[in-house]
Amino acid sequence: MAVTVSSTPNPNAAKFTVGVSVGGPTTFVPSQPTDDPLGNALLGLPGVASVFLTADFVTLNKLPDASWEPIIDPATAILEAHFAAVSYTHLRAHETYEGISYAVLGVKRG
Repeated sequence: MAVTVSSTPNPNAAKFTVGVSVGGPTTFVPSQPTDDPLGNALLGLPGVASVFLTADFVTLNKLPDASWEPIIDPATAILEAHFAAVSYTHLRAHETYEGISYAVLGVKRG
């Protein structure tokens, strides 16, 4: 699942559009521990100050003195892995074999 990264008017915030519902709105900050694996993974990146999930995107806020360079690629990889797994699990639970084959592989029978 491709993640699109966009700038925002706030230079300390970046928007990661994942293309599927992320739930929320939910905010994760270091001062409020969570057992959410996605929130923990993103907060664990050096320089990330907060994580906000809503609709089909995730917004990361960085610390003012942090650089985006060591954040963007790892955050994108975390989001792609997480939402690919969620999307596939959702399909497995709710779709037929033909639906899964078409959605995941682009293979349509008949």
